[in-house]
Amino acid sequence: FSRRSVCLDHKTYQLNPATTVSRYLYIGLSSSSADYYIDNIRALKNVDFGFDYTDETQTLRYYADQINKNIGMAVASGDANFFVEMDNNSRIVTRTIASNFNMIVAGNEMKFDAIEPQQGVFNFSYGDQIVAFAEKHNMKVRGHTLLWH
Repeated sequence: FSRRSVCLDHKTYQLNPATTVSRYLYIGLSSSSADYYIDNIRALKNVDFGFDYTDETQTLRYYADQINKNIGMAVASGDANFFVEMDNNSRIVTRTIASNFNMIVAGNEMKFDAIEPQQGVFNFSYGDQIVAFAEKHNMKVRGHTLLWH
């Protein structure tokens, strides 16, 4: 077991690091009944490993599309780099969202206080980025309620 490998179910898998940087960790399990415990994760180096194990026919989106259902994911701009990554198909977060979901929902970016931070001053930039991402990846977008009780 080394820093360039991972051990799962007593099997060691080699990792082949790439040169791009990411702050996300992706763990894919091939068994729906697998028990797993994750503890004591430590970042030794900030590296995007440059791979995504997702087979298109094994994605949530594939099965949702087969039965004409929506499966969505909420995204939020709390991470300043998130929208930069949304526009970069080489990022694992972008590929994972685009391949597994057919609908995207804004966290707060399409709520009234985000769109009009000051009276008469409008900012649609985050919402526009979410819509552009959805259009690029043939996804639906769900916004927020226009009027609330």
